[in-house]
Amino acid sequence: MMEAATAEAPARGTMAEAYHREVIAAEASDGLTRQAAFDAVAARHGTTRANVQTAFYRHARKHPDGSVKHRPGSKVGRAARAAGASPTVAPDAPAANGTAAAPRGRGGRRPASANGHGKPGDALRALAAELRKSAALLDHEATAADRQAATLASIRGVVGAA
Repeated sequence: MMEAATAEAPARGTMAEAYHREVIAAEASDGLTRQAAFDAVAARHGTTRANVQTAFYRHARKHPDGSVKHRPGSKVGRAARAAGASPTVAPDAPAANGTAAAPRGRGGRRPASANGHGKPGDALRALAAELRKSAALLDHEATAADRQAATLASIRGVVGAA
């Protein structure tokens, strides 16, 4: 059962805000780098730098104050586009090669070819060409190995005859 927040333990969900405030303050007042500020805050709270960093950046992205850049495609960017900025490409627009655009986000169908462009057979033809190159290289290496074996045999014949 969860207990109400006490004087020692802050209310659930407030640590990220506290870490964010403390890191920004440490950077400004103590002249620390952000990494050093993370270390100092972690030591003060008895946690790891990774925990402080995670909470800091989550809070910074939810409450933009300019302390961190937003990830491309983030909800903040989507909200800005919805407010009036037009996207560079419509989400339903066909791809440059005339095929339907791939679904956004995780999962979805994979492109038919290895590089996502062209027809399904193009990937197979490219693979076949790479295999032919590899076979030619192996033939060349086998010929060189045969020559070296013949040279070694002739050296052994001379050394053995002496």
